[in-house]
Amino acid sequence: MDAVAERIADIEASIFDGNAGTLRDLFGLRWQLLNARRALAPSRDVVNVLIRRDVPVFPPELVPYLADVYDHAIRVIDTLDLQHDLLTSAVETHRSVTSNRLNQTMRTMTALTIGLMAPTLIAGIYGMNFRSMPELEWQVGYPFALGLMAMVGGVLLLIFRRIGWL
Repeated sequence: MDAVAERIADIEASIFDGNAGTLRDLFGLRWQLLNARRALAPSRDVVNVLIRRDVPVFPPELVPYLADVYDHAIRVIDTLDLQHDLLTSAVETHRSVTSNRLNQTMRTMTALTIGLMAPTLIAGIYGMNFRSMPELEWQVGYPFALGLMAMVGGVLLLIFRRIGWL
């Protein structure tokens, strides 16, 4: 049980490192704990029946040893349940950390998309082929459009850096 507790502590520490095998380790250890509990629970019940039996199967001097085995079985099963609860909380922590990383990535991608969308919109408007656009006759129309795109992109970059999206 001490080795299992150490493995759980190692896995909990690796959750925040972003190791790809952490979740696999969590579920593997959880499966081992469930198998150990499945094996121990019936033996605990058998020892309890042997101790409480009206017809003595074992000599009376052996009953305290069986009671000791029964107490150990209860203690180990309680420890298994506690370790299982710790693993369940570790899985939830892993999910939370993964979700947080995904949210960070999505915010960055959204900021970059908006940052590229504004200059694209300006280029699309100035790239239309209509005769009645007043900007077509300007001598500074092209530099104005490029400057407007750079200014809008720069303002958006500053805004997103200020709110922590980039």
